[in-house]
Amino acid sequence: MSLRLQFKEWAIRSITKVSEKVINHKMISKIRRIAVILALLFFFLFVILVYAHQSGWITVSWPQKIPSDFFFAVYIAFTFILFYEVLSMIFVLPNSIADSIGKQYEIMSLIILRTVFEHVGNFQKAIESLTGSLSHGLDISQKALHNWKSVEELLAGCFGSLILFFLVRVYYTLQRHRRILDDPNDYRGFVAVKRLLSLSLIVILFFLGISEVIHLCESFFSVGIQGISISHIFFKDMFSVMIFVDILLVLLTTRYSSDYHVVFRNSGLTISTVVLRMSFSSSIMVSVIMAILAVLIGIGITLVYNQFQKENKPDEAS
Repeated sequence: MSLRLQFKEWAIRSITKVSEKVINHKMISKIRRIAVILALLFFFLFVILVYAHQSGWITVSWPQKIPSDFFFAVYIAFTFILFYEVLSMIFVLPNSIADSIGKQYEIMSLIILRTVFEHVGNFQKAIESLTGSLSHGLDISQKALHNWKSVEELLAGCFGSLILFFLVRVYYTLQRHRRILDDPNDYRGFVAVKRLLSLSLIVILFFLGISEVIHLCESFFSVGIQGISISHIFFKDMFSVMIFVDILLVLLTTRYSSDYHVVFRNSGLTISTVVLRMSFSSSIMVSVIMAILAVLIGIGITLVYNQFQKENKPDEAS
């Protein structure tokens, strides 16, 4: 065996050994428990803070960029669940690129669903404002027009997340998981590269999370409590990283397989993640439209890819 092959074999064994210790069902179960505990902890903590503020027990002014209503507690709790979902996406990558893309669709649908809880409080205030105007016999035409945005955002979030929920289910139903590499050595090498990418993504994810916490602390100490803002946290940056990872996987796939339908499928799914990244918009309506378009692209590509596979070779277990 040549020196190059020996080094390759050593690298594959080393990456596999490390990844099996980090990327396994036991580890993901631990992370899920921690995420749920933190979600519950911050949920109740935020509810207590809102109640204390509304009761006048806390005299410190409330941050302008954070809604002071109980529904936003669900938004904060969802953030920890989303962190777990991002880790799940990374853990799935060595097994299936298509399932990893599907996880990205899932995460975006949950992010849109999370925004519903952000806008429920505003919608409730709009209804109370309109009810007050009606009871006093005031002209509500302008007020109704002004408050329509809250209704629009709530409905877009509800129906958008429901449509995405259905489309993601369709996407997974279409997956066939056929092995694209016939050579066992090429397959082991490709899986090892995906494992290495997963390990790198875990490091990047925690780095982005720590950076976000540091940013929040810096805002607090430099501007004060009014400087604190919670938006998409680091999910936007993580999706940007995933685009480059998907592009890298397309190039690596070309190294092992030059089949047109395989290259096109992976490239097309990468395009759908680019569209998905564009759904991080200030407008929830635009976010919903772009997210739905991204999943539809994934579904369309999978349908055509399955037809190619059916015509070219029989099913093989992956």
